[in-house]
Amino acid sequence: MAAVLLLTAVRPMIEELLGTGYLMSKVAPRFGMLTAINASVALRLACHLHQGASAVVIVLPIGLAFAYWYANTRRLFPLVV
Repeated sequence: MAAVLLLTAVRPMIEELLGTGYLMSKVAPRFGMLTAINASVALRLACHLHQGASAVVIVLPIGLAFAYWYANTRRLFPLVV
């Protein structure tokens, strides 16, 4: 049970740190913030494809909202929570 709780806590941190924070901070200076947002959303969608086509309806708007939030505030902790 402890391993499940640990993985449940660590997974969102890693997803936001890598999929949003790291990716956007590396893509934005070179290709622009709009491309960084699109790349972040595309990676998030790719990571959630195993959930089926209905996940696109849920993940796409959340991914866009999270990417825009990070682009404007540069804060990841609210996204993890």
